[in-house]
Amino acid sequence: MKRIYVFIIFAVLLAVCACSGDAKKGKAKTKRKAKADTLVNALISSYEAGNFIEAQNIGEKALTVFLTENDTASLYECYNNLCTSYFRTGDTKKALEMGFKALEIDSIRKDYEAMGSDNNNVACIYLSMQDVENAKIFTDKALEMDRISGTNRKESAHLGIACEVYNQLGEHTQALEFAAMAYKMDREKGDSLNMARRLSQMADVYCNMGEYGKAERNYIESNALMKNTPEDLSKCINYKQLGNVYMKTGRPNDAEIVLEKSLAMAEKKQVKYLMLQDLEKLAELYKTKKPEVAVKYMQQANALKDSIYNEQTNRLKENYAAMYKSSQKQETIKKQESQLEMHRMVLWGVAVVVVLLLFLCGALFYISRLRSQQQRILNRMNTIRQNFFKNITHEFRTPLTVIKGRADKMKQEEDDKQKISGYDAIIEQSDVMLCLVNQLIDISKVYNNDENKLWRSGDAVAMTQMVVENMRTHAEKKLVTLEF
Repeated sequence: MKRIYVFIIFAVLLAVCACSGDAKKGKAKTKRKAKADTLVNALISSYEAGNFIEAQNIGEKALTVFLTENDTASLYECYNNLCTSYFRTGDTKKALEMGFKALEIDSIRKDYEAMGSDNNNVACIYLSMQDVENAKIFTDKALEMDRISGTNRKESAHLGIACEVYNQLGEHTQALEFAAMAYKMDREKGDSLNMARRLSQMADVYCNMGEYGKAERNYIESNALMKNTPEDLSKCINYKQLGNVYMKTGRPNDAEIVLEKSLAMAEKKQVKYLMLQDLEKLAELYKTKKPEVAVKYMQQANALKDSIYNEQTNRLKENYAAMYKSSQKQETIKKQESQLEMHRMVLWGVAVVVVLLLFLCGALFYISRLRSQQQRILNRMNTIRQNFFKNITHEFRTPLTVIKGRADKMKQEEDDKQKISGYDAIIEQSDVMLCLVNQLIDISKVYNNDENKLWRSGDAVAMTQMVVENMRTHAEKKLVTLEF
């Protein structure tokens, strides 16, 4: 007993130590999680403030914590924000990497709303890389996820990207349809900035279709909606596009005004590709009217071209590497989805097999029980029948023995030959019946295996009476009186 008590005390102490250790680990885990959550909030704040480099640094720090904790929900948030931050700084390689990791998490979780946003982010990155075919694949997936979820709050933005993709593919009717749907959603929300973006996207489509009047009206309406918004980049693009429309419709003075505004905004934001386009358009306008200004703008444009060419060369290298990695990621996602589907099918198969086995076992149990019940009924009926024949044959043999003995005695005392002949007939028939009764007794012994049984209980009086009656006739012949 002492050993048992010592063992129980030792086990309790181990359990207490383990609980205290788990509690310490839990506290440490909670602290790390809280720190990472703080970092994510700082990441979102930096992104919304436009400090994309700072957002990237903060996000990478948070990412290491969430990877350690294996917190998938927070990991998705981190990957998603890092994807958009890297995209804003032009690092398409890192942006695609983060975008595909976010998509991988949401594919496993089957979060269709988040998958719509992930696919749209990847489509935007491919669109910036001028890879329109891949952009179309992912923008179609984004719209499909929106339809499945039915609750995506960013569906209008996804439709806007779809409009740009289909516009570049030359599918203008579909592009206009997407932009119109997005504009309707934004108008219902009262979002004037996004309404302006949708109008600008529709105007871009009209420009490509050669309908410059409709394009001009949309650009002007878009600029009016963006009048009180701080989104200078969207205004800059709008002015550039409107200037392009004015040039194509033969209005150089109006084009000059809006292109100068666009150039000022592009220089403020240091968006080189917009600066280049504005400088080239203005140089073309000033060729005859202000040649010295045109030369100055051309020189600036050439310098920008060299800078952009070097940047584009480096970016192309990164883009090719990113495209290769993205294709690998897509294959990985497809493999994971197929594996999940396979696991699901295997589980269903196992469940069906288990149900069938249970049904089969139940059926076999029921059949065996039914057979045993039938066998018990048959055995009981056989026992009753055998006992009946056994008892009735014993009951027949006693009176037959008595009848035969009495007839034999009366024959010996009779002198009349006719009566003696009658007694002989009685004795003969008694012997026949006794023979039949003995055969029945032998059959019942075979069924019951009576020869091998050791009798331990029974009616001794009835048995003795039967033996006495069988011997009474022989006793009388020898003048012996039997009493029982």
